[in-house]
Amino acid sequence: MTVHGHCMPALLLILFHIMPVAESSKMITGFAGDNVTLPCSYDTRKYGRVAVCWERGEIAVFTCNDEIIATDGFKVTRRTSPRYQLIGDLNQGDVSLTIISAEMGDSGIYGCRVKIPGWFNDLKNQVTLTIKSKYNRPFFFCF
Repeated sequence: MTVHGHCMPALLLILFHIMPVAESSKMITGFAGDNVTLPCSYDTRKYGRVAVCWERGEIAVFTCNDEIIATDGFKVTRRTSPRYQLIGDLNQGDVSLTIISAEMGDSGIYGCRVKIPGWFNDLKNQVTLTIKSKYNRPFFFCF
């Protein structure tokens, strides 16, 4: 084995530690029973219509691991539940995820990956969702 063969795994290990996984990160709070939208968009004029996937958990380095919904850039191609919807205008790059009738178990980390062709070009957006009980909503009396 050549010296290059020994260096490649070390180089890849270094790259994985210094590469940012999420280019942007947001925190969203919603209430159980309400529809909740997690934002994600891209510039279709710059990138064209490209595939997008949403996943549960931390955004993986190369692909969507725990994929919950995906699009080919024109229409939804896969979804794990009818509660996951892309209601925005795909033509304009609005790939925000709407969770219909959110449940407490929907709380957690979600990742949106816009699959830009080429190595390490994907746009990544991570969202931390917290779902609260409707009974914890602030209540105001008007007199």
